[in-house]
Formats: sequence, C-alpha cells, structure tokens
Amino acid sequence: MNSFNPGDSIRLNGTSAEVIKTYSVGDIEYLRAYVEDAGVKTVCIDDVRIESKPDQLGELEP
Repeated sequence: MNSFNPGDSIRLNGTSAEVIKTYSVGDIEYLRAYVEDAGVKTVCIDDVRIESKPDQLGELEP
C-alpha cells in the first residue's frame, strides 16, 4: 500500500491536490483527491505522477 494519508498535500501530475482517501481493488491502488481547479478525482496510482509537497510549516523550523 502507499504512504498517503487523508489531508496530505500532494502534486498530482503537477497540479496541487489534497488526499481524501486511498484504497485498493485487488492489486490496483486508487487515490481520491481534491485537485485544484478540477474538483474531486479518483485516479489509479499507477497512471499518474504523484509528488509530495513539502510541509510549509517545516520551512520555518531552523
């Protein structure tokens, strides 16, 4: 299974998004997310490029 949790900020194919949930059907993993300017989408994790966005609060820490 993947390491995404609800509320995680990610980039989905280069667009900002927030994870709603992840689940699998058999061996296929899916991610449901709110995608900026596109709304809610469900995608197969193997078919998209997903990048973690850095935690903005982490930038303030020394």
